[in-house]
Amino acid sequence: DQISLPIDLRANIVSDTAINLRNFRIELRYSDNNFMSETVIPMTLDARNNFNAQIPAPNANKTFRYYFIARDPNGREIRLPSSAPRIPFGLV
Repeated sequence: DQISLPIDLRANIVSDTAINLRNFRIELRYSDNNFMSETVIPMTLDARNNFNAQIPAPNANKTFRYYFIARDPNGREIRLPSSAPRIPFGLV
């Protein structure tokens, strides 16, 4: 089956200390050409403390690969999966 609608992705940050999520910057990075090029989408924080972004409906026979980058107020960066972009998540 071909996907004909945009794909919603959600991420949330969990910490064992108190944090202000508004101070974090989360990006969704995706590609349909194995990261020869990529699109970066800043994720938006909703009222339930989830970060949200949307990937457009893929063209036929395309595989989307994606990963997340979170940056805290001190500039530390965390990738999910940690192996990205070499080994990202994928949608077939």
